[in-house]
Amino acid sequence: MAEAEFRTDRAGAWLAATYPAGETAYSCEVDVCVRASYDEVLFVDVSIAYEDGGTALVRVKAFDL
Repeated sequence: MAEAEFRTDRAGAWLAATYPAGETAYSCEVDVCVRASYDEVLFVDVSIAYEDGGTALVRVKAFDL
C-alpha cells in the first residue's frame, strides 16, 4: 500500500485528468471521494477536502488485492 497527501489550489481538473475512470465512492466523510480500479487488482482511493481560501487537501491511497 502507498499513501500520499498534498495540497493544491483546486482539485477538480486534476482529479478528472489523473483518474478519468474513477467512480464516486458510496460514502464519503469529506467533500469528494473517488475510487479507480485497474484490472480489478489495483485500486486507488482519492479523497478531497476543500479548505478555506480555495485550497484542497488531497489524500491518495493505492493498494492491491
